[in-house]
Amino acid sequence: MTSVERSVVQTFAQPAVDKTVLRVADLTTGFRQDRSTVDVVRGVSFELKAGRTLVLLGESGCGKSVTARSVMRLHPDRAVISGSIALGDQELLTLSPRSMVQLRGQQIALVPQDPAGALSPLRKIGSQLSEVLRVHEVVSGRQARAERGLDLLSRVGISDPRRVAHAYAHELSGGMRQRVAIAIAIACDPAVLIADEPTTALDVTVQAQILDLFEDLQDRLGMATLLVTHDVGVAERMADEIAVMYAGRIVETGPAETVLGSPRHPYTAALLRALPAPGVARGELIPISGQPSAPAERPSGCPFRTRCSFVHDACSTYEPALLHTDVETYAACDLVHPQERVAS
Repeated sequence: MTSVERSVVQTFAQPAVDKTVLRVADLTTGFRQDRSTVDVVRGVSFELKAGRTLVLLGESGCGKSVTARSVMRLHPDRAVISGSIALGDQELLTLSPRSMVQLRGQQIALVPQDPAGALSPLRKIGSQLSEVLRVHEVVSGRQARAERGLDLLSRVGISDPRRVAHAYAHELSGGMRQRVAIAIAIACDPAVLIADEPTTALDVTVQAQILDLFEDLQDRLGMATLLVTHDVGVAERMADEIAVMYAGRIVETGPAETVLGSPRHPYTAALLRALPAPGVARGELIPISGQPSAPAERPSGCPFRTRCSFVHDACSTYEPALLHTDVETYAACDLVHPQERVAS
């Protein structure tokens, strides 16, 4: 690790609320298959600000988790990543693998979708917390690390941290394992927290508790949060800004209340029509027809056109750019920007 990289890893301070912490620009992630590369994420751009939550929203297979893992640089060697991922003034795509190992957990941390798979089944929880603190040199001395681990478990709402510290992952409930995963993620007070579908496997009551925990931790630690979810209700609850993804692209983005209250892209509107709501019978919900196309089988033009109720001739001729709408959002749709088609 160079002296410059070491400085970034060790001294990156927690920024003031609303300050941009992470900038992603024109991110494209593809995977080599035989002699070709299939792009799963295509030209994605967004910013994360301290103390605020950006939600990546969309169905499974739209590229949300691939985007999150690209930011962490956790893909296998066959992945091809281009664009820019900047933490402060440091470009992460040019960091060495060793420097990224040091940076992960310390400045950017991940809360995985499946904590049972992320936690070691052979080591007690306290030992796993202590290892994170040791590797990143947060606390010196075995006893000090053990005490810090107990404090972290308490911080994430575990009422009996000593019992949990001496337990194995399989001895804990799903909600408790998720709290442990969050404790590990915040162990180094990271500037950026990425949560990949963190409540998918939890029942409704535990899900609400975990979301409460994320809100509390963000208030206390001032982290910038990227939350990946397919659940519109979670997005509505947690988001300051929303980026709706489809077919590897962001198709609508802006303040959460505007995106959800006045959607301009047909895909966003379709997601909202399928959302259960008080007073709406389940039989009256309108599901989105069909399934998202596989990355290697995307149709020409707008990739949503094969499922869209407003499809027309122009939709097959070009893929719309993400442009400003009549409200404070951006959308990629010919219905919103027919002048783009005329100009081209």
